[in-house]
Amino acid sequence: MRFRAFFLVLGLAAGVLAVSSSSTAAHDVSTAHQQCVQSPFGELCQTVIQQVPHAHKGAIAAAGAHSCAIAADQTIDCWGYNGNGRTDAPEGGYTAIAAGWSHSCAIDTAGAIDCWGGNDFGRTDAPEGGGYTAIAAGGWHSCAIAADQTIDCWGGEGLGEADAPEGRYTAIAAGYSHSCAIDTAGAIDCWGYNDDGEADTPAGSYTAIAAGSDHSCAIDTAGAIKCWGYNRYGQADAPEGSYTAIAAGQSHSCAIDTAGAIDCWGNYDSGQTDAPAGRYTAIAASD
Repeated sequence: MRFRAFFLVLGLAAGVLAVSSSSTAAHDVSTAHQQCVQSPFGELCQTVIQQVPHAHKGAIAAAGAHSCAIAADQTIDCWGYNGNGRTDAPEGGYTAIAAGWSHSCAIDTAGAIDCWGGNDFGRTDAPEGGGYTAIAAGGWHSCAIAADQTIDCWGGEGLGEADAPEGRYTAIAAGYSHSCAIDTAGAIDCWGYNDDGEADTPAGSYTAIAAGSDHSCAIDTAGAIKCWGYNRYGQADAPEGSYTAIAAGQSHSCAIDTAGAIDCWGNYDSGQTDAPAGRYTAIAASD
């Protein structure tokens, strides 16, 4: 079973990305691309023109032909394809954001979760209450870490992707149909779809986690990367070195090393592993 997906999960926290840019021109930027994914209803494809609003952003998430960002005033801007209302961001102040295939979720300044967009299988039916610290959005499900460090997941769970384990966790990642988290001891737990080994967690202690379409990657306490799961395009062939942030897309992966440089590996059919030179602080991946 093969899913074509798009996911990001970041070395800082799932669904949160700080952006750095060398451009100083005060204008919007437009990009166009085709987005395809296998859903329970067949392959969905769309050609999307995205315009990135010019502003100082503090966090960003991209997936499913749309993007969202948290501005300096903590409000959310979303842009791109607006099917199912996935770019109709709520008003208010927010601290973390995550983008799934056709929905988005964010944590507000009180720690409460708001989700919007497509609600098939209840993926935007966020739990009530405050105190949430991290958020992740997958293909048909969403997960968050609560104030007591337990995990809440909601939405599609036909493959077990929303069946979160018990325990206390510090980081969360959602792939298309699987999820992974790092517990307070640094160990990784994954659950959900596992036909390609994407939920077969390695031993060790880790600081960052990423879940792609059907592979996963993590950074251990020594800064080394381990990836597992589907590897047809080399997306699980992690480079050697010491890294601080990790992201996993459909068929490629990227990471930031301790010097701030980006390394990417895996599928190169659209140039997605052709990383720019420079120094960066966080990374996202989406196919």
